[in-house]
Amino acid sequence: MNIKIMVFNTEEEAVKAEQAICRVIGLPQRTWITHGRGDQRHAIPLEREDGKWFFHTPVMAWCDCRPAGSCETCDPEGKGVCGNATFAVLPDFTVEEMDQDEYNVLLHPELEE
Repeated sequence: MNIKIMVFNTEEEAVKAEQAICRVIGLPQRTWITHGRGDQRHAIPLEREDGKWFFHTPVMAWCDCRPAGSCETCDPEGKGVCGNATFAVLPDFTVEEMDQDEYNVLLHPELEE
């Protein structure tokens, strides 16, 4: 299974983007903490082998800016990514896909066997 990640050129850009997303979606709940790497954060950016930085995109299931059910204004294309949160990100980024298992190993290296 693949997940969507947001990719940035520098760690500083990734950290600023993660902070902007947290302001939009609200303080992380249990789901965000189990899928992110930290307390009270959406996701701590990770560095790739190519020197770029990335973290999991804010998905609609985590989105605090939506009413119950789907939100057409936040996710008009039905991509499952919180549009309000990603719109708040000022640094340039790309959205790419990554294997969920590879992402989990990077988040929790102790799980690697």
